[in-house]
Amino acid sequence: MSLDVYQGMQQSALQDNTYFGTTLPALSLTSINIESSEVSARELSEQVEKLTCSSSWCLYRDMLVINPHSIERTDLIEGEFTNGQITIKATLLGNDRFRIVRFTPGATAQSKEYAVKTMAMSLNKRAHEQLN
Repeated sequence: MSLDVYQGMQQSALQDNTYFGTTLPALSLTSINIESSEVSARELSEQVEKLTCSSSWCLYRDMLVINPHSIERTDLIEGEFTNGQITIKATLLGNDRFRIVRFTPGATAQSKEYAVKTMAMSLNKRAHEQLN
């Protein structure tokens, strides 16, 4: 779905509250930085504490905990932690090792054309890497 189509739906929802049964949040064109790394459970806990979470969830071997704001147990399987700007997604790889993916806001794109060109260049690069 394009941003233009979504913004049209969002405006319709503002005019008629029964359009979707709820209001849709306003979205804007921006970019995001995605970093991935492998860390120990201790390093993951330290990063989550530094983040000062406003919202989170943790999946343990026997239960799902919503909004714990920290890792409370040693049997974490997966979790996601955010402070509204930065998000950390953690997945257990095995034996005290986690894959974490950190999402941070990037510099705002200059225009829709810039965003489309950047995405096209990224896809072209990935296709080239896979062919070689």
